[in-house]
Amino acid sequence: MRYEYIRQYLDAAENITEEDLKLILLSKYPDGLCCHFYDDFFGTTKSMAMDLNDGKITLCWGGLAGNSWRSYYVAQPLDDCIQAIELKPETPQPSIFDLVIV
Repeated sequence: MRYEYIRQYLDAAENITEEDLKLILLSKYPDGLCCHFYDDFFGTTKSMAMDLNDGKITLCWGGLAGNSWRSYYVAQPLDDCIQAIELKPETPQPSIFDLVIV
């Protein structure tokens, strides 16, 4: 279902910006790609948008805007750090796990 969502989104889009990617990455499944069903082994741990031309990875932990997007560059060493993040586990509707043949 997530693959089908991505395919339909890309087929319909003319130009996709980094902000567009961030929006679909943080929008809740099935209207986006983010889900917080950790107890059911189906949860977003991080969302990433990559700019291969600039060597930039923009990352949001837990798929929650409140955790903020942070940019990292492949050519720059990472600093040692610890960052507290928030996770918001949710309980899915059982139908979310139904088999759908497309």
